[in-house]
Amino acid sequence: MTDNGSSHLTINATAFKAKCLDLLSRLDGGKLKRVTVTKRGKPVAVVEAARVPRKPYASAYGFLRGKIHFAPDYDPFERVIDAPIDPFLDEMSVSTGGRDKRERSRRSGQPRR
Repeated sequence: MTDNGSSHLTINATAFKAKCLDLLSRLDGGKLKRVTVTKRGKPVAVVEAARVPRKPYASAYGFLRGKIHFAPDYDPFERVIDAPIDPFLDEMSVSTGGRDKRERSRRSGQPRR
């Protein structure tokens, strides 16, 4: 095992096999730039750290900015539904304080239909 400076390492295949995970961690951490693997003194492989730019984790706030577009005539404050969909909601009465007809009939002693 030969250390050429602090960023390059030459190692035989048997030693590489034994220390592979440690060497990969050192490559990933930036302590090594290149590992040359040899067999009988001849280089057979060169292992380098991946050249993938690492981005810090972005904040969840604003990560979709510029990616969602609304139609020009879209009004977020416009009512979408004017009439209630559920028939039960049609029976609701503002004057009774939100109680429906069925509830009023139960309280008055009339039989339920």
